[in-house]
Amino acid sequence: MRPRLCLLNISYSGSNPHLIRELSRWAEIDVVEVPFPRRIDALLKLKSFHPRIARWKSRHARSLDWAFKSYKVFESRSRLAHEGISRLTHRPDAILQIGGLFSPGSTDIPYATYNDFTTALAAREYPPWAPFPSAMACKRWYDLETQLYRDAARVLTLSNHTRRSMISDYGVPEANVK
Repeated sequence: MRPRLCLLNISYSGSNPHLIRELSRWAEIDVVEVPFPRRIDALLKLKSFHPRIARWKSRHARSLDWAFKSYKVFESRSRLAHEGISRLTHRPDAILQIGGLFSPGSTDIPYATYNDFTTALAAREYPPWAPFPSAMACKRWYDLETQLYRDAARVLTLSNHTRRSMISDYGVPEANVK
């Protein structure tokens, strides 16, 4: 019997369709899309309103860039992920999450994350990818992200550079990072 895997998916990654295809060769895959929260997106659209549509879209895009690294969005997406897992008709043997923008929520199902970069690396190497409005917001984000990685059964990384960040920046045990 093939194992059952729940893939927590984020739609903007181009590698996901290929990953899903390859994983489905050895496991039954249940894909749970974890969208950007609609209510927050609607609020951001209202806040960024401008009568000129091009300016409105530009302002909305900037607000989304900031919101992706908001601890409130992390918490909201985590709830959406947990709800998606709980709606599955079959209990998965494991969960694979793409990225570190949310957690699978409180679960006894072992999970792994697949990461190509970390917020800590972004803060050092490309600060626009780590836009925090305050020190408190930054700390809350890092606390949530650190908990996600430390609770994971495995943290899979695209590069040794990201692997080293998981170990040194987030305190993930070396044996858990591949």
